[in-house]
Amino acid sequence: MLLLLFQYLFRRLEAEARNLKSEIQSLRSSEIQLRGQVQQLLAAERTYRSESSQAQQESESLQAKLNQLTQRLQVCNNLHY
Repeated sequence: MLLLLFQYLFRRLEAEARNLKSEIQSLRSSEIQLRGQVQQLLAAERTYRSESSQAQQESESLQAKLNQLTQRLQVCNNLHY
């Protein structure tokens, strides 16, 4: 009777070990996918930061040009009055 109990428990432990191995494999696969997504997001972030910096520089350049044109317009208006 005791031998049957040990055999039963051993089979249950083996089944649990197989389930855990399967779960580990699934988790490893998920980890690989998530790491890939993180790498893609980091690359996208670098791209967006670069584009944002370029847009900021362009905005500052356009603002400077607008200021120059506004000053010229004021000078022209002052000359006509």
